[in-house]
Amino acid sequence: MNNVGDQLSQIAENFKQFMNNAIHSLKRSLQAISKRIADQIKKWQNKAKQKPIRRVDVIEQPDETDNITRLIEQYKKKHYRPIRRMTRQRVYRLAGYTTVSKVNSRKNSEKRQRFLRQLLFFLIIILVILMLFYKYNPFRDLSEWYRIIGARDFKDLTTTSSEIATTTTTTPSDITSSSQAEGID
Repeated sequence: MNNVGDQLSQIAENFKQFMNNAIHSLKRSLQAISKRIADQIKKWQNKAKQKPIRRVDVIEQPDETDNITRLIEQYKKKHYRPIRRMTRQRVYRLAGYTTVSKVNSRKNSEKRQRFLRQLLFFLIIILVILMLFYKYNPFRDLSEWYRIIGARDFKDLTTTSSEIATTTTTTPSDITSSSQAEGID
């Protein structure tokens, strides 16, 4: 009995140690997550605290030169990124309606769609050609092809004759002389 009791107490001790380790690691993980969340909240709060750029109205400033200098400073604060152009088409910057990144992303998506359309078109053409080859198998009857070419079989195409056939040309005078010799009238 004592032995079983010792084993149970050992198992209970091991389980207690395991649970303490699990709780400790869970606690560290939660602290790390809460720290990340707090850092992100601070970052968002600091962004919200930044003052927006305020346009200077002409009515606010009585001094004309002071007003002009402020307008120049505001213009310098605005930075437009140059628009990268891949073609020679004119590119216009729209004021307040959209952003350059949206225009570029739309142009890229149109380019991708055009490429996919062309690829699909060529794949369909190849598929139609393969289907036609399957339906009308031109290589089924090779003897027909040999007949079209003018050969009796494949051996006629592969062997070359080294004999040169001599052709004799006959003239009408030869025909008449040969027919008279034979006695044909």
